[in-house]
Amino acid sequence: RINACTLLFKQCIILIKRNFRNDTRNIGTYWIRIIMYMLLCMCIGSMYFKIGTSQSNQHDRVSILFFIVTFLTFLSIAGIPSFLELRSLYIRERLNNHYNALAYSIANFISSIPWIFLIAVIVSVILYFMIESHGIHDIEYFGIFFLNIFMTAMVAEAMVVTVSALSGGEFMIAFAIAGGLMALYIALCGFFLLPSNIPWYWKWVYYAFSFHTYSFQTFMYNDFHDFSKGDIDGNAQLLQYEQDDVDITYNFIILTCMMLFYRVLFFLLLRFFVRAA
Repeated sequence: RINACTLLFKQCIILIKRNFRNDTRNIGTYWIRIIMYMLLCMCIGSMYFKIGTSQSNQHDRVSILFFIVTFLTFLSIAGIPSFLELRSLYIRERLNNHYNALAYSIANFISSIPWIFLIAVIVSVILYFMIESHGIHDIEYFGIFFLNIFMTAMVAEAMVVTVSALSGGEFMIAFAIAGGLMALYIALCGFFLLPSNIPWYWKWVYYAFSFHTYSFQTFMYNDFHDFSKGDIDGNAQLLQYEQDDVDITYNFIILTCMMLFYRVLFFLLLRFFVRAA
């Protein structure tokens, strides 16, 4: 058992180093996304620059929070081509017993964390200081804002690599499945339809699969709870969107569980489905 654990650890270290080196050299894996995030955040920040607190700005505040949730997750699809490029390499090396599926899954997860962290920092800093929703000195607000972006991006990344493993190496199939799931999750996150108006046969998606639900709830509660600047009654806004009883800690736990679910599913697909294919 000790030898097996030691071997797994060594395999993980080697794969993490290789993944990080490849991700640094390949601009299509994360660098293009980082540039897209920066440009898009500056565009959106300029649109909502120093957002006001009048009644007319109330809808604008909700809209920018929803947009952050959607564009942050949709751009994760850009990582599909890079994973599919490495799929054939994984199959060849796996069949030659260079490492096992567990080591590859762990390495893929750990090597993605610094990049997702960097993306979350960039998005948070640009939007926080440009929009100034709560001013620039509210550290607690910024901390929750940043952590929510980071956790949402981690779940989206985990879902995208899982879909890529499921696609059988087909580029368009992976894009179609990932895009379809994202669109469904976004439609049922509580922005377009209030939770009470979602049909009962779609409730399971709202609660169990749509990580946008918990991300949007966290953004809304963090922004509007006890907010009483200008003409905006934040608690009334939360009541209108049926998000007045949100537990932020609980939402972060749910997002963590969703991320782990997709990562475990990714491992199982690599272990059984990809090798069989």
